[in-house]
Amino acid sequence: MKISEMPVDTQSKLLRVLQDQVVRPVGGKISHQMNCRILAATNRKPEEAIRDGKLREDLFYRISAVSVHLPSLRERRDDILPLANAFLKALRRAGQPEHPRVQGRRGGPAHRV
Repeated sequence: MKISEMPVDTQSKLLRVLQDQVVRPVGGKISHQMNCRILAATNRKPEEAIRDGKLREDLFYRISAVSVHLPSLRERRDDILPLANAFLKALRRAGQPEHPRVQGRRGGPAHRV
């Protein structure tokens, strides 16, 4: 689930866990100390999500120690075939039926995928 699509009340619970480093399982009577790292993703600009009320500003600043902007595949067309072939290779290793190798037109790079 993308962080900006998570319900705001769930975001506040996540923020509390990150700040207090304590979690209590649902229905549990005992709290547990914890130390964790969060890897979060969103397909929206965080500033827009905050402005639209989809992302808590305090949570964003808590988890944004390192930000990586990854352009969409629309902007990285040369990455599509290697990624597709890597996924097919992983499926074969996992015991899925044999899949053909993905190639672009006439065996060259894909122009429109």
